[in-house]
Amino acid sequence: MDDHMKHECVELQAAAAEYTEYLNSQLEKVKAKEKTARDRKKRLQDMLKDEDEHYEKEENEIKELMKHTLEMMTTKIEENGKMLLKSVKDVYDSNKEILNAKIKELDFIESDCNSVQEFVEAVKHHGNAKQLMSVRQGLTSRFQELLSVNDSVSRMEPCSVFKFLPSADFMKEGKLGEIATSQFQFKDIPEFVNVGDEVHIKLVTVGQQQKLNVSEEDIQVDVTSSTDETVATMVTRNEDGTFSITWQAATRHYNVSISVLGKPAGTVVVPKKGLLHVFKGDAMMGALESLTGVTMLKNDVIMVCDIMILFVRMNQRNDLTIPVIILSESFLPLYSAVSSKGLIFITSSKEVALINGEDIKYFGKGILIEAVGIAVHPLNSYVYVVDNGAHCVRVFSQDGVYVSCFGHEQLQKPRCICIDNNGNVMVSDEGLNSVELYKADGQFRRSLSRNLSLKHPEGIAIDKYGYVYVCDYGNSRVVKVDSRG
Repeated sequence: MDDHMKHECVELQAAAAEYTEYLNSQLEKVKAKEKTARDRKKRLQDMLKDEDEHYEKEENEIKELMKHTLEMMTTKIEENGKMLLKSVKDVYDSNKEILNAKIKELDFIESDCNSVQEFVEAVKHHGNAKQLMSVRQGLTSRFQELLSVNDSVSRMEPCSVFKFLPSADFMKEGKLGEIATSQFQFKDIPEFVNVGDEVHIKLVTVGQQQKLNVSEEDIQVDVTSSTDETVATMVTRNEDGTFSITWQAATRHYNVSISVLGKPAGTVVVPKKGLLHVFKGDAMMGALESLTGVTMLKNDVIMVCDIMILFVRMNQRNDLTIPVIILSESFLPLYSAVSSKGLIFITSSKEVALINGEDIKYFGKGILIEAVGIAVHPLNSYVYVVDNGAHCVRVFSQDGVYVSCFGHEQLQKPRCICIDNNGNVMVSDEGLNSVELYKADGQFRRSLSRNLSLKHPEGIAIDKYGYVYVCDYGNSRVVKVDSRG
């Protein structure tokens, strides 16, 4: 039993020793595995540390780049934005200056017109006939001055229409956008138009800047007639990019205003010179406005001066065509005369227009103070002009060269003039209430009709028999006298 137990003990110890060797062997392997794991872990930890450091570095670089890029983009956006804002402000300031200047000009005109109206109403309602007639000359000059002022907005410089066009891709284009600016100009404005005809004018863009791309729908047109009626118009786009504006003519002139994209772009008065139309019978009553002088031309044609229409011609059958000749904008036709060669002379306040066919020239400016009546001498061919402001008659050659003057000693308020076939010069004087007779050289002969109780005589004419006809304004009559008075 003991031996058996010993034997088992020996076997157990041998097995244990063998297993111990196995364990030691495995422990060595585990230790090696542990070391390998530890070494790899350390390497990985080092890699992780490197990764963290690299990440932090890269992150910082990206953040710095983002910050720098954002600063650059912000600066670029701000610079581009400031440039765009300045462009808009410049156009706005220019438009504002143009409009304010015109508003100020029209404000003065409106104020002057109101003052004159108030004065006239006061004189009409509270003054007597003597007071009314005493201010007549001054008021007439004032009316002419006011009516000669060009208060049409069409004469102002065109305003610019502008619009911000944003970029489709800021990153690609590197800018926020552009300011598109266009000025619009009217072209092909007709000199004359016929009643019933279609009026065609063109609208074109001018300038070299970035232009707006507009269509017919973007253009609003307001056409108002001289009678303040709104006229139906049609806008069409032409192949060359211009626009045509069309309407039917019915009155003397039209004020045309356009807006593009809701912004005012320009105005113009159409036509340049006037309306051509034949009026018959009572229709003439509405065709003329402020009549002054009248002259008989060749072929039974009568020329009538109208300070509102410049001047017109009509024949004795009462057919009327207006106007056929345009004068300068400041010229208000008063009285007219015609030479034996068909030259037409027309007075305005400060000058005389000489019309020879299609040619027009002016003379007398700086010499005449207030020109009124005019006549052409049948013998010496000189042009005699009554200067109410200087109380005399001034003599010019037919080409406008100043020759002489006469009448200072006798005349007070000379108005109209006529010359008979013998060369005698007759001048109506509303201050003297008479007609003064002179020789062709200006030598005073005598006064006519001082015993006829004339009151503010004006128009004067002589027939082939030598009878003188005087418009007695104050007495509302025409007086006929012979050459002896």
